[in-house]
Amino acid sequence: MKTDPDAKRRDYKDHVIWEIINEGTDVAMVVIEDHPSFAMAKQEEDEDQEETHERMLPNSAVTVAHGQLLVATHYDFLTKMLDDLDAHEQLINSTEYHLVKADLEYLTQGQSCAQVFSRTDEEYRAVYELIRSGRMPESETMLGKLLNAALGEGKEGVLRAQRINGEHLPEYDAVRRYFGPAGLNAVSEENGWFLTGFTLSKEAPAAVAEGPAATQTSSVAPSEPAATTEQAAAPAGETPETIKQ
Repeated sequence: MKTDPDAKRRDYKDHVIWEIINEGTDVAMVVIEDHPSFAMAKQEEDEDQEETHERMLPNSAVTVAHGQLLVATHYDFLTKMLDDLDAHEQLINSTEYHLVKADLEYLTQGQSCAQVFSRTDEEYRAVYELIRSGRMPESETMLGKLLNAALGEGKEGVLRAQRINGEHLPEYDAVRRYFGPAGLNAVSEENGWFLTGFTLSKEAPAAVAEGPAATQTSSVAPSEPAATTEQAAAPAGETPETIKQ
């Protein structure tokens, strides 16, 4: 990334982080004077230049650590990922993570090229509060910038109008109990990716060893055949045959 003019090297502890600032780069263009084709192309380029600049993806920070490629939307987020955590704060020791992991393995049977774990009750808080206060267009998050790029007018310095009226939404603590841990699995196929996602209920069993938690999916595990009317009416320890005798 040394040759990328938008990438800035920053050192954090023993790691090298490349921070990418998408400010755009002017590229020289060869134009043949008085040629109508080039004149038309130049005109279209001038018209789309402002919109293209506004629709660029947000900034990012990239590094390699612990044998993994780590990418974040901001430098500060990435440094938090590189800091040492107490054992109880590590993901590997999270009950919610193991519940989601068990369901991912149950649904995918080991077929996976990428997996995502999310605590939606924390992930959705910022977006919910911004919508509730009518300030979602001011968001600097990845989702916020993508929404601004897709729904905005593409004019520099013009803040888009929020399309959802969140004035009457309740306090977040009143609804966060409906947002449980979530998982997403991706399988690479010949024509693209096949994605499977789910959200667990917060009333899921705490013991992972008992099997996958009840998920909001349509998957149904095999079950035993239902008992017949005669079997259901038979007293304990007796079969329908002994009753008939």
